[in-house]
Amino acid sequence: MSRVKNLIYNNLFNDQISKSLPHHFKESFESKFTGQRSGITFCQRIGADLVLFVLNMVFSGFIETKRIGVCIQHNLMENPKTYVPINIWWLLPQYVISGTSNALTVIGF
Repeated sequence: MSRVKNLIYNNLFNDQISKSLPHHFKESFESKFTGQRSGITFCQRIGADLVLFVLNMVFSGFIETKRIGVCIQHNLMENPKTYVPINIWWLLPQYVISGTSNALTVIGF
């Protein structure tokens, strides 16, 4: 199995973990932060998703800066078809944040 497939499965795994938390635990955890008995509202979920989206873009910028630096260091900027010698696990924070934001936006979560 390729490394990219492993990261996609990690995203799906994180998504399922976030969605399958016991309802009682999730509501009590959310109600401590919001002060509401029912947890967070739909608008709060969308707001949290937008914050996570911005955070994901910040991580993307850091990873792209790292990738460009490695390309310059190994003189790969002129050859776009070569592989960049960077560890694939640099993408893990993006997939974790993406899975978490996806779980927040599901209606009825």
